[in-house]
Amino acid sequence: MFLKEYREGITTLRGVGPKITKVLQKLNITTIADLCLHFPRDYIDRSHIDLINKVIGKKTAHVAAKVTGHDYFGWGRKKTLKVFIEDESGRAVLICFGRSFLESVLVPGRNILVSGTFTYRYGEIQCSHFEFEVYDNPTELLPIIPVYPLTTGISPGHMRNIMKAALDYLGDMLSEELPGEILRTYHFPPKAAALRSIHFPPDME
Repeated sequence: MFLKEYREGITTLRGVGPKITKVLQKLNITTIADLCLHFPRDYIDRSHIDLINKVIGKKTAHVAAKVTGHDYFGWGRKKTLKVFIEDESGRAVLICFGRSFLESVLVPGRNILVSGTFTYRYGEIQCSHFEFEVYDNPTELLPIIPVYPLTTGISPGHMRNIMKAALDYLGDMLSEELPGEILRTYHFPPKAAALRSIHFPPDME
C-alpha cells in the first residue's frame, strides 16, 4: 500500500486521544499518512554532549546530568521551581517558570539530557528555556532529534513520540512508487527506510 492510502485516523496510535486529535487537526493532520508527511522543519544535533562548565556562550548546549535537588523562589502564584543538576564538571540550575509540575518528573537521582541556553546569573549557571529527556542508559538517546512545526497544545517531545508510534505502525509495509530498476540503479533506500530517516536521521550527513 502506498503511504497516502493509509487513511486510518490518528486515534489508532497510542498517545493520541480526543484532545490531541483536535490539536493535530489545527496542523491539518487527521490520518496516519498526514502525520508521516508532516516533516521536520529543522534538526537538533545532540551528537556532542557538553560539560556544564563549558556551556556559557553556546547558543544551544546539550548536557547529560543527574538531578540532585529542588528549591523554590518567590511566593504564591509567582512561586517558581528550581531544579539542580550536576555532571562531572559542575552544577547548574534549571529555572522552571510555570512548570512546577516538573518537581514530580525531575526527581533527584534521575538522569536527564537537557538542551537549552545557559547563562551565569546570581552566582550560578542557569537555564530557563530548555527541553529535556529522561534516560536510564545513554545509548537510548537519539543523537539527532527532529524539530516539527507545532501548535498550542502539543509539546515537541509528545510530537516526536506520536511520530515514532506512526512509523512503528507502518513498519516496512509501504509500497514503492518508483520501479525497482530505478531503486537499484540509483541506490535509493526502501520507502519505509527513507521515511524513517527523514524523521529520525542517524546522523546529520
